[in-house]
Amino acid sequence: MPSNENLNKSIFYAGSDTFSVQTLQRLQSLKYKRITVLTSPPKRQGRGMKIKNNPLAEYATQHDLETLMPINPNNNNFLVKLAEKKPDALITSAYGKILSEAFLDSFCLGNINIHPSLLPRWRGPSPIESALLEGDKTTGVTLIQMTDKLDAGPIYQQESIQLSGENSKALSKKLSMLAADMIEEFLPVFLDGNSTAKDQDESLVTYSK
Repeated sequence: MPSNENLNKSIFYAGSDTFSVQTLQRLQSLKYKRITVLTSPPKRQGRGMKIKNNPLAEYATQHDLETLMPINPNNNNFLVKLAEKKPDALITSAYGKILSEAFLDSFCLGNINIHPSLLPRWRGPSPIESALLEGDKTTGVTLIQMTDKLDAGPIYQQESIQLSGENSKALSKKLSMLAADMIEEFLPVFLDGNSTAKDQDESLVTYSK
């Protein structure tokens, strides 16, 4: 269980789609008190092309969480606003934006990125679909430290599952639940400054499309 000190640390949670909702729910259930959601602004979508929030923004609004929706989180004006909040840690899950070194340096304890594949296999934007299309027997979730290169940062933790005929929606749900379990276990260690990470094996890298 997280300590009272960790429960009061400032955590930014960046995401967008349904996959990212599960971990945010878990953070709330664990009673982390200072969560700020970072997500993309509303956009036109659906058959009627109405302006709508993404699933994470919708969840955050329904649960009265502080939510920031910068068009460009790397913009200097936003970085100034971010610095004023003195954030401790960043967790990202399917945020969909490349984050600058200046942005990542805003978090005094560092960052954790949730990636739904067994990195270095399937870096990039569609790892779940790629694992299914290529007939992989196993996949999983990797927690990494973000760097300025796409999904190339050192690995904190990795957990695998066997594939058994799931479609992408079912597999995404399984992996989102696994990600939430992993964050629950790993985040207190990370916030205490006791985490370690190992470099990815560049000879095994594959990219999703």
